[in-house]
Amino acid sequence: MKQLLILLACLLLQNMSYALPTRKVLVNLKPSESLLSGEYVSNIHGDSYNFLCVLYDSITHDQTIVYNGIRKFTAYNICLYYIDLDDFNKCIYQYSTEEGECINIENEIYGPYDRIFYDHDLFPMWYSGSSLPSTHYINRHEFSFMQMGEDFFHYNDGTIYKINDFKSDYISPNKKHKAIVDESKRMVTIDGSNYVLPIPVDEIISKSAPDLCLFDDGTCYYVQDVIYSYNNDFTKDTYCFYITPSEVKAINTEIEYFDFDTHEIKLLNNRRDNNDSHNPRNFWNLPQEIYSEEKGDWFINYDFYLQDKSKRHSFFAKWDHDYILIDGKKYNYACPIKAFYDNKSNSFRWVSIEKNQIVMYNYSL
Repeated sequence: MKQLLILLACLLLQNMSYALPTRKVLVNLKPSESLLSGEYVSNIHGDSYNFLCVLYDSITHDQTIVYNGIRKFTAYNICLYYIDLDDFNKCIYQYSTEEGECINIENEIYGPYDRIFYDHDLFPMWYSGSSLPSTHYINRHEFSFMQMGEDFFHYNDGTIYKINDFKSDYISPNKKHKAIVDESKRMVTIDGSNYVLPIPVDEIISKSAPDLCLFDDGTCYYVQDVIYSYNNDFTKDTYCFYITPSEVKAINTEIEYFDFDTHEIKLLNNRRDNNDSHNPRNFWNLPQEIYSEEKGDWFINYDFYLQDKSKRHSFFAKWDHDYILIDGKKYNYACPIKAFYDNKSNSFRWVSIEKNQIVMYNYSL
């Protein structure tokens, strides 16, 4: 009897070591639906399955945003600018109608306009190739648009100006603070107090409007472009300031940056990255297609190698293999379109398309 119990225990341990992953259906597809060009983003919080994807209907040519299994919105030419997998009303996306282009910013719809131009550098916080944080990280309701052949700019406070027209008054989101920019763009008045900006008098202020964030606490982040002469040529430069009730702090953009979340001036070498799960570029940065001589067709070069936080476990999948490897053991699953290690649940998770379903597998470690 004792030997039998030991044998059963050994078999149980062996089965546990080769446990099969659990499967969850994320989306049921219609016969005419597919993922839009294969783009897909997913993220997991705890034990929940939070995800967002865009479907394309080959018959109607509609595109549909699916959010956590719910078909939230259908239109033409959907373009995502910001993704929040915990609150759909915080997402930002643009789309087309018969009347023109519209944009939904945090559940507020603007348009239709002839054309809409939104800042692609909203997220992450940084301008591409620059040490300057993007003010659109805070001023998310700012965008430019075209109507009847004229160009306009919609500011975060809801005011609309023609492009290059001077805007002097700014209101904080909580409506409690007001900033007035002097026409010289060398002085700012906040709640009745004047703040002179330390810009050299021999430098020419650019005609472009300043980038300005007036916060709910009455402080202000201010960015101004200038033009100065150097070696008989004109050069563009940028000044950044953080204005508090007590002082104007100049930011040395060669070594410093302003952190919008903490309202602190920090060293660039300590710059942190934003949570990449919000980044809509996950939709567009696909691997390149590869032609397979063996199969006579083109395939997306999906290639995943993952490790857990202990570096003791691994997940491996490639487009040209009909199985995946977990800790060196073969599992008969096709190469997924998305794979990641979930730190909170200590598991490998991957997303695949199986017939008319988008599914997610979870392998607990």
